[in-house]
Amino acid sequence: MLVKDRQVTGLTLDMTSEASFCEACAKAKPTYKTVPKEHEGPHVTNIGEKVHLDIWGPATPQSLDGREYFISFMDEYTHWSHIETMSCKAEALTCYKGYEAWLETQHATKLKWLQTDCGSKYLSHEFDTHLKDHRTVCSLTVHDT
Repeated sequence: MLVKDRQVTGLTLDMTSEASFCEACAKAKPTYKTVPKEHEGPHVTNIGEKVHLDIWGPATPQSLDGREYFISFMDEYTHWSHIETMSCKAEALTCYKGYEAWLETQHATKLKWLQTDCGSKYLSHEFDTHLKDHRTVCSLTVHDT
């Protein structure tokens, strides 16, 4: 279409030829599982049982106190969301510990399952050690899903 509409120059195509099957293209084509539109598997039954965590940023402009990242926690049972601002991604563990403490003091429950994407901010040794020490399961999803 681009050649036909003359949006690409310096390339000539034989428009009378038929398209052929390219075996190399078929083998190299990546495959993936579709993201389900509805929840699959067992539903959570209590607050803190499963929490989704994500970080967004950097935002422009920065806030007046120099913060440019947001971290969000969403409880799957209540659908309640909590958002905090951060100056850098390295503050993620500190914010997580604060949310974890809030959940324990205000709702007398421990966070059981943390769902997050494969961002490097969650895969640090310190974060992993903290989750293991608190017996929190961490499951990772594909980035940007």
